[in-house]
Amino acid sequence: MIVGVVRIELHIPQARSLKDKRQVIKSLAQRISHRFNVSVSEINNFELWQRGDIAVAHVANRQRDAEKLLKTVAEFAEDVSGGEIIRTSWGFYNPEKD
Repeated sequence: MIVGVVRIELHIPQARSLKDKRQVIKSLAQRISHRFNVSVSEINNFELWQRGDIAVAHVANRQRDAEKLLKTVAEFAEDVSGGEIIRTSWGFYNPEKD
């Protein structure tokens, strides 16, 4: 069993308030969660208007499968976020070995 996590850092230039930013982040998180059946949460930069970070987690049998799905999620996020992705970072954890 592998737990894969991708952190997606976004710049949201059209956000003029925290309310604008949270609307974009919440919509993106819901769309990702429903489309890919993964866990999504907003992390970090809670008080910055034009910056948003989300983490997406997925459990799979093989790292290759988790990595493939999370790459698809990152591409989807870039296409529909209404912002631009600044950075993505990846992590994989095998609880059976660690």
